[in-house]
Amino acid sequence: MNTSGMGYKILDERYALLECLAVSGIGEIYRGRDLELAQTENVPSRILIHLLPNQYHLPNLAASTQQAQELSASLNKAWLLPILAQGVMGDRQYFVLQSPESLGAHSVMSLPNQQLPALSKLTQQFGSLVKHKQLPKVLDSAFLISLPNQNLYLLATALIQSLHALRAPHTGLSIYQPPTIKRTLALSSIMAIAVSTFAVEYRDHNGIHATLPIVNTELTTPQILLDQAEAGTKDRPVQTELLALPLALQEPLPKLEPALVKLNSAANQSKTPATLTANQAPAPALSLVETTAEKNLATIKPPNKQAEDKSKILTKTKEIVATPPTGMTTKSSAASKATTDETVYSTASLVTLHVAPQPKKIPSPVIALSMEDLINRANQALEKGNFSTKNGVLFYARQIRIRDRLHPQVERLGRFAVIYQHEVARTMLKTNESVQAHQLLVSTKNLIQEFNLKNLNSAQEVLEQKYNQYN
Repeated sequence: MNTSGMGYKILDERYALLECLAVSGIGEIYRGRDLELAQTENVPSRILIHLLPNQYHLPNLAASTQQAQELSASLNKAWLLPILAQGVMGDRQYFVLQSPESLGAHSVMSLPNQQLPALSKLTQQFGSLVKHKQLPKVLDSAFLISLPNQNLYLLATALIQSLHALRAPHTGLSIYQPPTIKRTLALSSIMAIAVSTFAVEYRDHNGIHATLPIVNTELTTPQILLDQAEAGTKDRPVQTELLALPLALQEPLPKLEPALVKLNSAANQSKTPATLTANQAPAPALSLVETTAEKNLATIKPPNKQAEDKSKILTKTKEIVATPPTGMTTKSSAASKATTDETVYSTASLVTLHVAPQPKKIPSPVIALSMEDLINRANQALEKGNFSTKNGVLFYARQIRIRDRLHPQVERLGRFAVIYQHEVARTMLKTNESVQAHQLLVSTKNLIQEFNLKNLNSAQEVLEQKYNQYN
């Protein structure tokens, strides 16, 4: 493997390895350039290179490559990056793959957990390949390439089945979840409940708007009118508008007194004066109204201010009953008796409690630090070996970069942070703490890109290769 004057490694004097995107059990994924196409204008020279691990060799590299290429052509997916070439350099086999046209492509392995693509999205995109057993349900995340617009691409080398056995346990990413029997039963039960609810609501809706029976108005006596009104009230369907209000706020049914007056005046023309005098009985009606009013006042339980008006209400009730309006006959006593039997509704008094609003907490003012203060605090954290992102070197380096992106302290502090984490990762590799070392190497790789520390790429690559050898 040759090295160019810029420090880049070159495969077969044609493919330049520019940047390592992922290091996993399946090998290493690089962003590269095809030097033969670099001078052309119409053909893009941007490529991806998949280096297989040192200790692994495909038994028939050419046959595996041809099979993956044919399968890629038959699938004809825009998000499937086909294999362009294959070769062997020293003791390592490699594949050259097509790269996405847009800039900013990076491996899904380098993403933090909270930014990983959702399982539903992965299932929707790659579920058909899993169903046809062309991909496993759990895929090595190094096979997936992501763009800044959240588009996902799959390396065609993932179609080589023997490579999936190289995946490390901690690099697995679930891309498919088949529907279970419980989910199917849950969906069917939800549909059944929805249909039954709709049927009940449709039935109740039709029942509310049913036509009311027509009440016969051809009555000759007040008693027949009262009997017909009572029968009509029993047969009448329940009104939902009346039930919507509390019982204390519902108004009683309209009184029948005006209709009784007209019918009584027509019926009294055929009766004799003797019959009228015999049927007059105002005294019982007066006592009945008086006792009913007293009961109603007792149930209402007015406050102390209304206790004084109780006698006035009773005297007014007596005067109204003792002096009936003109045209009332003997049968009016029966009508008054019927009207007094109606339920008297009272409104409940509502007591509102005024709760004083709690005073809002005034946030403490944030003290703005000057550039000199940020640099001093960064140096103090560097002396203490505090590289935390909350109150350490990385925190102050990012604060300085927000104010001045090209400030020399940004690159200086970022370099110290990456070097420190490289030392920790090297120690972890020696003590066989591979999972923690891999997580730390992913962090340092992101920091190298964030602070543009290209001179630390070689150290990063060496540590990733050591991790690949140990795992």
